[in-house]
Amino acid sequence: MVQYNLGSALSQLAKREGGTGRLEEAVAAYREALKELTQERAPLYWARAHTNLGNALFGLAKREGGTGRLEEAVAAYREASKEWTRESFPLDWAMEQSNIGDALWNLWQRGNSSAKLDEAVSAYRAALTIRNRQRDPIVWAKMQCKVGLALWTLGQRLGDREKIDFGAAACREAQDTLTSLLKFRDKLPSAYAHDTGDEMGTLAFYFVLMHDYQSALEGADAAMAAFPDLTWVNINRAHALMFLGRLDEARMIFLGHRGEIIDSNELWETSVRTDFESLRRAGLNHPLMDEVEQAFSKP
Repeated sequence: MVQYNLGSALSQLAKREGGTGRLEEAVAAYREALKELTQERAPLYWARAHTNLGNALFGLAKREGGTGRLEEAVAAYREASKEWTRESFPLDWAMEQSNIGDALWNLWQRGNSSAKLDEAVSAYRAALTIRNRQRDPIVWAKMQCKVGLALWTLGQRLGDREKIDFGAAACREAQDTLTSLLKFRDKLPSAYAHDTGDEMGTLAFYFVLMHDYQSALEGADAAMAAFPDLTWVNINRAHALMFLGRLDEARMIFLGHRGEIIDSNELWETSVRTDFESLRRAGLNHPLMDEVEQAFSKP
């Protein structure tokens, strides 16, 4: 348990410090813990440790590049799903399917394999069988747009208009659901309403990846109008403004929050750089991105 908790603490430190050192230590700590936390002796901790190991490996992959860490992350998430099965722990199983889908999506970005995209779509759709709109519309919207983005991307790659249109429609349906929830946020539990705004802000990034910059801007604006404390949503707003050609507004946002710790307990600059890497892997680039990174490198 000490090794398990150490891994958790190191993972949190990694969000604030950047680099790979803390995450490598976290991975080592979780692997040490798993020498004693076996599936037979402590099945639930074993599953959680594999999930956290997968998350740490995923974090390393984002900072290191390459595909090896992502493959390891997929393997760790699949191990956890052996205990958190659909029958015994359906919500945890759905979470693992989402994690697997996210790792496979990133593997596709780095390896350009349509097979990985197909696998990601299957994993997201599996999660949606549990996370339906009636049970939890916020989580449903998140998963719906992940499916939509993966299908849209696969359609672009294959020249399949049906997949492109279906993917775009899935994301718009997710945004419509969140918009409806935000209209009635005063009638919702405060934490749930805040989660709705948080997810609307995340959805803005998906629309950027789908080249629908106006929908991305509208989503970011809606999230921040409802919950001004969601500072990190400004990053997705800046992405949309950048690709819409409103460069002065985008530059002001990118450079105006340097040094801040945002909601994910991550340094502003780290989040922006991570997003830029994702955008470039998706084939999206802009000279302002280089300008902002150069400004970040100066004291």
